[in-house]
Amino acid sequence: MRISLKLFVLLISITLNSNVFAQLNVFSSREAAINTLFPHDNPWMWTSAEGDLTGDGTDDVAMIITLPRNEGEQGYPIEKKVLVLAGLASGGYTLLSVSGTYCDAQKFYNLEIVGSSLFVTAVHKADASGSITHSSQYRFNKKYSDLELIGREDISESFADNSYYRLSINYLNGSSINYEKNKGSAKSTKKTRFHISSLQRLNGFDCEKFVDNAIY
Repeated sequence: MRISLKLFVLLISITLNSNVFAQLNVFSSREAAINTLFPHDNPWMWTSAEGDLTGDGTDDVAMIITLPRNEGEQGYPIEKKVLVLAGLASGGYTLLSVSGTYCDAQKFYNLEIVGSSLFVTAVHKADASGSITHSSQYRFNKKYSDLELIGREDISESFADNSYYRLSINYLNGSSINYEKNKGSAKSTKKTRFHISSLQRLNGFDCEKFVDNAIY
């Protein structure tokens, strides 16, 4: 049986499109995505932020998801993950990226999307005596269809003794700055340079292991 060239091209096109749609999981809502991606973990959303990370004109959504740890696992009784969904112009979402174990927050998280960057801040302390925060900046990379860690900042401030400490790391140019102020007057700044072969991607990113081995 002979098949015309036009019919052959049409069949190939249908097959390719069918494969694409079969591989592309479309979720009707963020809740549907969470329940589908973590069906046995009793997940719940801590906080979220919306913005156009991918630059396609449709809002994406980033969320902190908490999951109960398995019995016998070390650490806190719940595990946190950063989940990012890409918004579709036709409605709904697809999975863009999901981290491994993410940094813990003793009090709460702040999420913010600015342009193609996602800022994730874990607040460990925030009261009348001072504050301690850990912030990371991720930027969408179209080449990998994922977010990459490009910056980090740790800030500790004590109001009682008027002390202040800030560690700022720029992974794009391989530089870090330590700034410290004691008792409101004595100041010290230390700048260092380092080399990294590649940026850390958000998908599968284990914040706990990364922070333990981070460059200062």
